[in-house]
Amino acid sequence: MRRTDGYLLIGVLIVGAALRIGYLAEFARGPDFASPGVDAEFHDYWARGMATGDWTPPADYENPNIQGTPFLRPPGYPYFLAAIYRCFGTGYLMPRVVQMALGLAGAALAFIVGRRWFGRVTGAVWAALMAVYWAFIYFEAEFHAPVLMIFLTLTLTFAMGRWAEKPSPGRAALSGVLFGLSALVLPNVLLFGPFAFGWMLFVTRRRAAAPPTAILNDHGRTACREDVPVSPFLRGLLHAIVFSVAAAAAISPATIRNYRVCGQFIPITTNAGINLYIGNHDGAEGYCLVEIPELGRFETCFDYPALVRRLTAKLGRPLSDPDVDRYFRDEAMRFIREHPAEFVRLTLRKALMFWGPSEVSHNKEDELERRHYTALHVVPIGFGFVFATAVAGVAVFVIGRRGSKEALRRIRGVETVRSSRSIKDDTSGPTEIGAALQLPLPRAIAGLMLLYIVSFFLSILPFFNAGRYRVPIIPFLLFFSAIGAASVMEFATRRRAAAFGVVGVCAAACLAMVLWPFRHEPDVSNWHYARGLCLSRTNRPEVAVKEYEAAIRADSANAKAHYNLGLLMQARGDLALAAAHFDAVAATGQYQLESQRQQARILYQAGRLDDAAALLESLAAAVPDDADSVLMLAAVRMDQHRWDDAAACYRRLVALRPDDADLRYNLGSILSDAGRTEESVDSYRAAIALKPAFFEAYNNLAAAQVRLNRLDEAASAFRSAVGVNPGSREARLNLAYVLGRLGRHDERVAILSDWLTQYGDDIEIRLRLGDALLDAGRPNDAVPHFEAVLRADPGNAAATERLANLRS
Repeated sequence: MRRTDGYLLIGVLIVGAALRIGYLAEFARGPDFASPGVDAEFHDYWARGMATGDWTPPADYENPNIQGTPFLRPPGYPYFLAAIYRCFGTGYLMPRVVQMALGLAGAALAFIVGRRWFGRVTGAVWAALMAVYWAFIYFEAEFHAPVLMIFLTLTLTFAMGRWAEKPSPGRAALSGVLFGLSALVLPNVLLFGPFAFGWMLFVTRRRAAAPPTAILNDHGRTACREDVPVSPFLRGLLHAIVFSVAAAAAISPATIRNYRVCGQFIPITTNAGINLYIGNHDGAEGYCLVEIPELGRFETCFDYPALVRRLTAKLGRPLSDPDVDRYFRDEAMRFIREHPAEFVRLTLRKALMFWGPSEVSHNKEDELERRHYTALHVVPIGFGFVFATAVAGVAVFVIGRRGSKEALRRIRGVETVRSSRSIKDDTSGPTEIGAALQLPLPRAIAGLMLLYIVSFFLSILPFFNAGRYRVPIIPFLLFFSAIGAASVMEFATRRRAAAFGVVGVCAAACLAMVLWPFRHEPDVSNWHYARGLCLSRTNRPEVAVKEYEAAIRADSANAKAHYNLGLLMQARGDLALAAAHFDAVAATGQYQLESQRQQARILYQAGRLDDAAALLESLAAAVPDDADSVLMLAAVRMDQHRWDDAAACYRRLVALRPDDADLRYNLGSILSDAGRTEESVDSYRAAIALKPAFFEAYNNLAAAQVRLNRLDEAASAFRSAVGVNPGSREARLNLAYVLGRLGRHDERVAILSDWLTQYGDDIEIRLRLGDALLDAGRPNDAVPHFEAVLRADPGNAAATERLANLRS
């Protein structure tokens, strides 16, 4: 590489780093920096669980049971994020720093790939576009897969290009591993696999058929005919098979793990069926759903367990995760068979959405985020520009414009053979893109990128659209943009009219973007709502109120904004205003269950227990699996001292969530208060079976055994409680009490003595130890403890009395 090329790359990276630092500084003050939402929140939870071992779900979410079910979402990115957390801690800054560094590494890789095979101008323009394009910077600060996917696919392109220079099984295997890792990050890339397989066969065949001067080896020199394999097809087939096997090996850990947890063959994920259904059902419009017809909410992957339960109840049979996947896939295929015209309309609409200039919202309003942050809109390059310039570059590639004869001779190595570095320098001039596109190797690599774009688009088309899902192809669109720019510079330098042709194609594509038949308008109300939600989660309620009010001003029918604002008013104690907002939710026809539940809570807070109970009973009857309403009803029944009714509520909750140890513990507490001690013992034992380190359950179980006069069982339970929580003073005192009642005074002395070795100034324990020694027939050993109590508390009546009795 020339020194000037190095300076050029450094300059590009400095500009890219400045934009990223500026955006990170702005974003760190934003509401969602420490409160990722929807898919990003799920990825964050998953990664933190792996990094820390704490799988406690976020507040108000059900445990998605990631450890015990097949992968619902691709595991590649969460594992990458978990590695960052393990290395740098669980703060929210370092993941963004690492991802932005990876983004800059992608720009550098674009420069290397572009310069190596297409000239320094192409490499520089491509790297510059990669460094400043707003969507890359934006997603590098999000907990989503595009940043990792882009780096992996650019690395895959470089690896396959190196294989094409000099095919070998090792290079084919490396390409296959990179392809498999990309599939773990985003399984849509699997459709690219057959294209890559065929491309490898094509390249080996072209190498055999091309004249020696058209073949470059990995040192930049021309290859001799003797280097060409005798049977190019067989050699290409062998390398393609090695590529495929290496890819399968890279994917296999996910497949093996899925088989272990469910006993069925699932290559990567189980979400293809539901995503296919979202894109193809009655009423589908190509967007992501937040409500599955007849099955309820599916806003986030945390909602998936409840969705599976509702589907199980609907079908009346137990369902595994693969069964659920097949159900949604079959429903989507049934819709396609029964409504072919609608399917064609939907597919065309999704194609227009994918290639249109608008950013289709998903999880966040990406276009409004771009407008809000200066570092994202300071460089005025959007997808419309990318598409138009890429079309021009593709046109140059397809037509295969000839470069100057001198440049063509230089790149073919016909001139005096020089060192590899000199030859590469010779091929990096400003007028060599036309010549490069005449050679088989650069054309093959450009064709590979075009195949990736086409295959990735086809892989998205059957599902639903979002701006996030087209980001992985944008680096390769930008490559063709760089091809177009380099060709215009070449033609302009040589004063050729072809420059006007390329510019004309670009202008026509720009006009097409302006007149594009599909436009997606960002939802301003939803943008304010999402910001308010993040502010609420990060304990900034006053600012959250302003965002919710802005959301309602933008759309008075925004049910979620009304609902969350009602919650904040309820927390303030303004029950009348809260009720008004919940009434507004009900008027929209959305979130009926949630709004009525909060109305019941307001009645409960106002002391109208009978009215609250009546409303909650009706909700629980209307929605049998609504655990939140049943839980609130149990609280109302306990306040009414209707213990049997409260216990019935908890039995229903246990049936809904049989793996929830806390519910069984609470049921035990209610049964104990109701005087049904024997039943409470069973509940505590069930809670301990689900959560063996459940200290409170051991403690309450032991207390229940004491009431039943089962002192041996009580002692065993209290001993287990001490084992779970050795620092519990209460558990040790209770164990000593039970051992005293059993007459096992030596054990009692040991328990209390062990505590005093750690906390020697505990007067009550020392007094209890003195009593235990007396009961054990060791009065002389008891005296020092009573004296120590009096030294610490001279007026202690119990110690004074015991010493007096001993001395008398």
